[in-house]
Amino acid sequence: MKMNAIAVFLMSATVLVCGPSLPASRAFQTGPSGGETEEGILETEDISVILQGSGVWIRITPMDEEILRYCTEDTRSTYRKMLENQGEALKSDGDYGYKTFLISLQGRSENEVYFDPTELNIVQQGKVYKPSQIIPISSTFDKRILTLYGTPEMAIYAFSKEIDLALPLEFKYKELSSNKWDEIIRTVGEAKLRTR
Repeated sequence: MKMNAIAVFLMSATVLVCGPSLPASRAFQTGPSGGETEEGILETEDISVILQGSGVWIRITPMDEEILRYCTEDTRSTYRKMLENQGEALKSDGDYGYKTFLISLQGRSENEVYFDPTELNIVQQGKVYKPSQIIPISSTFDKRILTLYGTPEMAIYAFSKEIDLALPLEFKYKELSSNKWDEIIRTVGEAKLRTR
């Protein structure tokens, strides 16, 4: 399946450590306001949130252009191709009509673990956003079973475009949650300064 090669590539992303932090409130207002960044510095691990517990490992990676433009060329090219391969499913008025995230899930238990893809939500300013669309990439995603040594299950999640990536948000899956987005806001702000 042509998407499997993309999935394998994504799993090979490396970690890049950024410099001094900016206040979260300034991060998305610092640096260039648009256009292509030729020498992006961020990798998948720099912009991803991890949820882990109860035998489940989940990586959540934004696919929005306001973040991808500060990623390395290979990284942003990979995510853009993944979105393009979905055709018109994610588009509205010629633009992507959702805030999209690549979700990777893997088991962390010796036993098989069942997962419910609809229970991954975003909370922002007290409002709970449920996925508007879930587009599987892995051929076995719909089986909803995770294993310890198996290939991660992957899907593109489309959430409401009302979500503001420049503001704090919380990712939740059942009892698991993460507020790491504040850190990612600062990381993107630092990348903007470095690529001016």
